[in-house]
Formats: sequence, C-alpha cells, structure tokens
Amino acid sequence: MDTIGVQKFQFHSNRSTITFQTSDIAWVIDFVIHLKDKVKVLEPPFLVEDVKNTIKKISSLYES
Repeated sequence: MDTIGVQKFQFHSNRSTITFQTSDIAWVIDFVIHLKDKVKVLEPPFLVEDVKNTIKKISSLYES
C-alpha cells in the first residue's frame, strides 16, 4: 500500500476502501483497469466517468 501512497485503508467484512492522492490520473485509470472486477471507483465523479469511458473504449475493440 505504501507504493501507491495510501492515506487511508478501511476494511468492512469483505469490502475495503482505499483512499490516496495523486496527480497522475492516467496511472489511476490503468491501475483500476488492471484490477478488473476486483475494484470499483467511488469518487471523485470525474474519475468514475474516466474509468467508464476507458472500459467502453476497450470493449469497442472487441465488437464485431
């Protein structure tokens, strides 16, 4: 967790919340995509949308 600068980690029966700060939004998007369905971005709203848009772009590569 130290490698991504985690400031806050909460664990609630099979669910965890990780909070950290970064100026590298592209890295965060890549990190989330790498973790696949094991994570969900909750906030900020712009990051939620950026992740959704990236997933849509990836999905469109596989459409017939």
